[in-house]
Amino acid sequence: MKQLFLRSIKVKEQTSKRKDSQSEADRSDVVPNTSESEYDLGFDLEDYEQETDKQTEQNNTELSSIEGLKSYSLSFDNIVTYKEARTSIEEKRPFIVAKRGKKASVTEDIDTIYKTSTKMKISKNSQRVGFIVADSKPKKVTLNNKNRNKFKGIVNNEFLITKKKKFNHKKVGYLPLIESTADKELFVEVITNRGYTWLVAISLIMCLLGLIINTKDFDGWHFKKDNLVFYKTKEITEYKENELQVSLNATPVLSNGEININLESEKVDGITYVAKLYDENKNLVFKSDTIEAGEGIEKISLNKEIGAGEYEYKLICETYKNGGYIGEVESDIIIKSKTAEN
Repeated sequence: MKQLFLRSIKVKEQTSKRKDSQSEADRSDVVPNTSESEYDLGFDLEDYEQETDKQTEQNNTELSSIEGLKSYSLSFDNIVTYKEARTSIEEKRPFIVAKRGKKASVTEDIDTIYKTSTKMKISKNSQRVGFIVADSKPKKVTLNNKNRNKFKGIVNNEFLITKKKKFNHKKVGYLPLIESTADKELFVEVITNRGYTWLVAISLIMCLLGLIINTKDFDGWHFKKDNLVFYKTKEITEYKENELQVSLNATPVLSNGEININLESEKVDGITYVAKLYDENKNLVFKSDTIEAGEGIEKISLNKEIGAGEYEYKLICETYKNGGYIGEVESDIIIKSKTAEN
């Protein structure tokens, strides 16, 4: 069975350090020695008694800090037997164990076991008193005057109710309290540490998103992480296929029968390519000769006439390595024609 152990209280106690080596029984029958040698050792019975009274008062203050907490009790309705918990097929919700047995991290018959409610309707008739913490292994929390204001109550005189839930805590379920009435339903929310795996996962996701934003070209737009601004590059689009990288004018214009395509490529040994241009009806309107990587085409001419306006074309560069076909690069471009071609 899945289980979590309620974190129980540990009242901080400070043991008074005695300055002499005699026991209480021995000192009760001995008259203090006021010889000069003892004064040389710095021992003073009156100072010792004052120090002892001071430390005793401090201990009493720490022990009594539990008395200022409002006391509650968990409802018996949610208690299940050890057998019921052990044979339960419930896999999503862990059982909440109030440790009573001697075995540290093992649930026993003597332990009190609770089943939690997954939902608790929050209304004017219901009230969440606070949170109680459960762990995968039995733990204790120290209560003293310094951390007293972090708690607002105590359950079964053993489990402290915290006022707030920390960012690394997650909800396990709800446990009703005996103090509930017909007009007011009181309950506590059981929480547990979610660990740090989720923080690592979020960090990795953020790093991945940052890498994508920093490297990906969103239609010419880039993200500059130094200034946290977006910027757009020149009207040049780059493509890469295997070892070939080409670039071209993103907004070519047809003028005097020629289109300023400005097709360029980086020099790579053994790589050649053939540029082909298709219209929106997939008709071939231009085909180049074999071009060595590192060379390009500044202007091209279409094999048919077009009127004034804007036209969508697809440029395909078939790539070859040592004469063998290795792939192709596609680019959708819009060619603007200023006048009808004659």
